[in-house]
Amino acid sequence: MDSAPELRFGDTGDGIERIDDVSRINELLWSLSSRAAEVLAVHPVRRRVPRDRLPRFIQRLENGASWRTIVPRALLEDAVAAEYCQKLHEAGDRHRVTDETVQQMIIIDRRVGFVPAVPNASAAGALMIQQPGAVATLADLFERVWTHATDLGAARPPALCEDQMRILRVMTTATKDDVAARQLGMGLRTYRRHVAALLESLNATNRVQAVLAAKDRGWL
Repeated sequence: MDSAPELRFGDTGDGIERIDDVSRINELLWSLSSRAAEVLAVHPVRRRVPRDRLPRFIQRLENGASWRTIVPRALLEDAVAAEYCQKLHEAGDRHRVTDETVQQMIIIDRRVGFVPAVPNASAAGALMIQQPGAVATLADLFERVWTHATDLGAARPPALCEDQMRILRVMTTATKDDVAARQLGMGLRTYRRHVAALLESLNATNRVQAVLAAKDRGWL
């Protein structure tokens, strides 16, 4: 396992260092968080999902690490990201959902914090903060938002009902609406009305997107 870099308070003069190399930021975050006892994170609406590292994250949680994560409600509209969050949530990285506007941050063991160097622009680099007062302020902000956020289990949209699932399954096989309606024993207009409601439930603009969203959520 990679050795974690040594952190020395104030080694950059003011305890704040700007890192422009995104790959270096990711290396630091992975190295530090993989050994941390506690990780607090706030993620942006557009979150890169490192699915290849999911088993290692889950193993770390099983070893006793305490992870808590806050995500914006809009993130749940991305089926892939929402499913990834759900898997971590079930494994012990407790996720809560907020409607507040909060900047992205990661706080490791309440000793070092990472925030974007430019707000809402993670590609522009990050500030690594080791100044104790600043890190404590970030942690306090996290806790305040956490208190008012909603548990992921209550925030995610519920699974489809049985009738919706029947329509969804028929949509994947029937090439014409009149054929699908007959298979379901309903009129064509009724079928199309149900399809429109199903698309809305899945935040999909067409039937292909609806099927893909359902597959991403493990419903098909």
